[in-house]
Amino acid sequence: MATGRPAAAPGTPAPAGAAPATEANAGVSGRAGRDERGAAADRSGSGPGGGAAAPAAPAATEALPDAGQGPAELEPVEARRLIEGGQVQIIDVRDPWEYERDHIPGARLVPLAQLGARLEEIDPERPLLMVCEVGERSRLAAEFLHEAGFPAVYNLKGGMIAWRNYRLPVEAGSGR
Repeated sequence: MATGRPAAAPGTPAPAGAAPATEANAGVSGRAGRDERGAAADRSGSGPGGGAAAPAAPAATEALPDAGQGPAELEPVEARRLIEGGQVQIIDVRDPWEYERDHIPGARLVPLAQLGARLEEIDPERPLLMVCEVGERSRLAAEFLHEAGFPAVYNLKGGMIAWRNYRLPVEAGSGR
């Protein structure tokens, strides 16, 4: 990796009174009006509250959404298509205990607090999908990586809560 990148990821250490491990207050501590959990629950039809989403077929040739102006947010079903097509590497920025509870198959754990020190582990040539519990820590990580020179960075909108609401696949364990 090139030198000159920031040494620590934004949000590290967490401000006093913040609860980054559970993200219970992410809608309040994040940008005003951003309650991803509520946004995910307001959908109608398939997905949250409307039964399981229809399985998405792998689409290896599907075009990636534009992330040139900064990290783009991906809905869980869209993210799943890109994952199944092998088009993105998945970076989970939650704490180890959260990752061990459940994570997207194929996701690599790089806690937000360690992200700045572990940039060399991330392939800058492959698009990134950043994941956390509700989408706030991963949004910060995505912005950090974009500013650090990673050209194609995406954030899972609504995080693992939205992913689970769509009943998309998860696995448990440390993956070690």
